[in-house]
Amino acid sequence: GESLFEAGEDADAMFVVMTGEVEVREPGDGTGQLLMTVRQGEILGEVEMIQGIPLRHMSANAKGFVEARILSLDNFTALAQDYPDVHNRLVALVSSSPSYQKLRRTSSVEASQSHTPSELLNLYSMTAHNGNGGAGVQLPS
Repeated sequence: GESLFEAGEDADAMFVVMTGEVEVREPGDGTGQLLMTVRQGEILGEVEMIQGIPLRHMSANAKGFVEARILSLDNFTALAQDYPDVHNRLVALVSSSPSYQKLRRTSSVEASQSHTPSELLNLYSMTAHNGNGGAGVQLPS
């Protein structure tokens, strides 16, 4: 399937999967071990942003048709400066995502309290200020 990102690329965005499924794998040209499948309402790419890791450490590929929303690192950083309370809430929501929890179990990443995917999507909508916070991406298989 179409690549959302590859291991070693800049970790410059996180994704909210609106429809479809994304396979997250260890590096290996699509042959790496499957770590998880991210589904509708779940997020991925958030670990590097929260931890301040500059490069991706895994690869993500669409499994069929996928529509996703993107929160860029620049907007994530601006959010922290302009709206620290909203940023902190977003970090708490992201930290409780299924993909973050899965990686936490495999890499000892700290997590926060639990929230639902719909809470994350509602908060994501708040961060799309001035039309620059999120962008729709449709990825064919």
